[in-house]
Amino acid sequence: MVVTSIDLSYNDLMRSFVRPQNLCDNGQTLQLWHGGKRYRLVLEHSTIDQVAAYHGCQEHAHQLYHIVLYSRGRNEFKRNGLLHECCPGTLALTSPGEAHCFTPYHQAEVVYSEMTFSYLDDEGVPLN
Repeated sequence: MVVTSIDLSYNDLMRSFVRPQNLCDNGQTLQLWHGGKRYRLVLEHSTIDQVAAYHGCQEHAHQLYHIVLYSRGRNEFKRNGLLHECCPGTLALTSPGEAHCFTPYHQAEVVYSEMTFSYLDDEGVPLN
């Protein structure tokens, strides 16, 4: 069978985005200037309505920013060694180097959408 078109909604297409290696420079979209250098926003990963179940919440840290919006369920997540309640409408933000685990801390499911990004200068060095 040959499929000539696919009928997908925008949400189906954007449910999970991972930055391709050949992403072109996106102009001035949310760029920053710091210390005389230009930093470009680089979207690394995003998901919409990610269903997350308990699997042992292990904090980790890396040189990326996260924005996480919880939309269903009640639970807790960890950030910098502390537990924080999450319920629909909870918005969590982390900066590079902050320890975090957004998956549920207790035996219950949550649903969230997230965006993971970095800011890179023209040489590819991240803003920290």
